[in-house]
Amino acid sequence: MSPGDDGAAHAVVQVTGAILLLGKEQFAGIKGSGYMAQIYAIPQSISKSLVAYYQRYVDEASKKEIKDIPIQYDQPLLVGDPCRCGSRKFKGPGAHAPYQKSY
Repeated sequence: MSPGDDGAAHAVVQVTGAILLLGKEQFAGIKGSGYMAQIYAIPQSISKSLVAYYQRYVDEASKKEIKDIPIQYDQPLLVGDPCRCGSRKFKGPGAHAPYQKSY
C-alpha cells in the first residue's frame, strides 16, 4: 500500500480473502462496532460458518480440509482475538491502575 492510501485496498483484501480462498461466493451483513472491526468480522464469520456447515452436513474429512485452508492462510479467520477489556478493580480507576497518592 502506498503512504497516501487510506486502507481501502487492505479492507477489500480482508473482506474478499476468505471468500476467494475457500471458493465460496457469499455476502454477510454486519452491524455495530467500528469500520475495521466489521471488515475483520465478515471473513471470520464466513469461514466459521463454512466449517460449521461441513461439520454438520458433510463428512469430517471434508471439514478438516476446509478448516486447514484458512488456518494456513490467516489463523484469525477461525480463531478470534481473545483480548477483552479488564473489569474495574476496587483499588483504582481502571483494571490495573491504582489511585494516585500524594504524600
